[in-house]
Amino acid sequence: MPPLTLPTASSACSLLSPSPRTMGPTAIVRVGEILQVAVSRGDLSRVRELLAKGAPADARGQHGTTALHWAAGADAVDIVTVLLQVKCP
Repeated sequence: MPPLTLPTASSACSLLSPSPRTMGPTAIVRVGEILQVAVSRGDLSRVRELLAKGAPADARGQHGTTALHWAAGADAVDIVTVLLQVKCP
């Protein structure tokens, strides 16, 4: 199976402009997946940027996991703290 290719986080932020409400549900899920990738890489600044742009912290991945699952599994306490501040499930 070929590796999963996602848009860069900066292109995800451009997807969120001006408002995530103007996009269809597919775009929201993809941005949620990009948030999970940023979390899995331990990229706190990118996580903050995506959340500030309206990325859905509660988006679930292919197996039902959220960004909080990824952060907790990676022992990324700083990212867990940020996600809990935005009430990520």
